[in-house]
Amino acid sequence: MNNTDFTKWLTEFGKNRLPEWKDLSELELYMDQVTLEVDKNVSFILEKPITKSMINSYVKMQVIDKPDKKKYSRKHVASIIVVSIMKQVFPLDVIKKGINKVFELDQPEIGYNNFVALFNAEMETLDNENALANLAIDSDQLKIAQIVAIRAVIYKEIANKVAEFDK
Repeated sequence: MNNTDFTKWLTEFGKNRLPEWKDLSELELYMDQVTLEVDKNVSFILEKPITKSMINSYVKMQVIDKPDKKKYSRKHVASIIVVSIMKQVFPLDVIKKGINKVFELDQPEIGYNNFVALFNAEMETLDNENALANLAIDSDQLKIAQIVAIRAVIYKEIANKVAEFDK
């Protein structure tokens, strides 16, 4: 992939956004509907689609709440979206700590919308010229890959440490 192709891909990728709370289904959903809903909203960032067994694992490990009579609420869908994104970088025990902080508020939509706002703001930065400069787009692909990988490792460690501290 040359720099022009990469620039086009990065610009298109940067246009993706997570849905806000109000955009998630108000209706309670069954498992098949949940997997479709989550995949529709996060497939741009996931390596593979969310599965029933993944969701069952999140419930079993108490990362997300149990469904009520096999029906999943808006809070469940929001939780699964957050978990599925964060799982790409963090183990479930770290995610469990973090997601409990996000959703411990009386109004989980506030915690979820805060997460979405931060995520979407970061995605928006990919769709501008500064993002390309920050990635040293004029560099070779190996250097770009190294820069991004190093940042991922550094910020993962920072996030792990922050998750250890209580407010």
